[in-house]
Amino acid sequence: MVHSRLISCKQSPNYPSDELTVSGSTPKHQEVHHSRKHRDIQNIRGYSCSLYSQQHAPNSQTIEKPPTSTIMSFTVLPALIPDITNVYNAYFAAFAQDPITRALFPDTKPEDMTNPESEFRKSHTTHTLSYWHTSSTQYTLKCTTTPTPTTSTTIGMALLDIYTTPSDWTPPTSLPWLAEPHHTRALTLLSPLWNLRERLWKNERYVYVHVMAVHPGFQRKGVGKLLMAEAMRVARQAGLPVYLEATKVGRGLYEGLGFRRVKGGVVKREKGVLPDELEGEEEAEVVAMVWVPEGVENGLPKAVELE
Repeated sequence: MVHSRLISCKQSPNYPSDELTVSGSTPKHQEVHHSRKHRDIQNIRGYSCSLYSQQHAPNSQTIEKPPTSTIMSFTVLPALIPDITNVYNAYFAAFAQDPITRALFPDTKPEDMTNPESEFRKSHTTHTLSYWHTSSTQYTLKCTTTPTPTTSTTIGMALLDIYTTPSDWTPPTSLPWLAEPHHTRALTLLSPLWNLRERLWKNERYVYVHVMAVHPGFQRKGVGKLLMAEAMRVARQAGLPVYLEATKVGRGLYEGLGFRRVKGGVVKREKGVLPDELEGEEEAEVVAMVWVPEGVENGLPKAVELE
């Protein structure tokens, strides 16, 4: 799985309350506000590449296996309201079995997360749309594949908060859709990451990568790199650093793109916080990382020191 980490990357995609999608935030747009919400990145270009695809695992809901040895084009674009279902098809295909996702939605079966017709996904889409109506900082990117001139499938996504003015974000104090003991467990998992983010970036201008997800059938094909390249392009244009939290799985990708670790930015999960069946070694340590565009090196907050 290629991703920053649902943990802090989430801002409650489906629940408009204190929105926090724990490591994977879920955006929510509204058509009437669409042009306003996207005004800061309205000039985003489709970032694409071509390669030969020998074999791809299809998604039972929306992703079809392309013919063997066909040329496939991957393109990154801003996600629009009609894309919500397909964007989250890719998201949940990547994260349905993830320990943090399971902790956030303990009563939801993985098969319901990946089924866009399930009651869970319908509710998720409704709340995502609601959030897209009101958020003035959150943007969603989609990565599509175009095996033929007439078909296109979303196989990756990234969720960003772009603070062109000082951020007023504060850590959520509750996850209202969770009952005990799930509520306390999720807060115990996420609060250290939220508190670190607030300490480093309070009242600062920056880009925050909530989550980056690639459908399992399209991982290790450059999709994650394309999504991050577009996020970095926007950050470079705006003169802003990019911040994210990375698990062991995604660290190599980010380091290869020039991200550096934040001093004192390692958050380790204590044993026993998750039930044994949800424990995941690769999620046990999360590292805060920053990418700085050229010319912005001296503009980092005093609290942000890089290794």
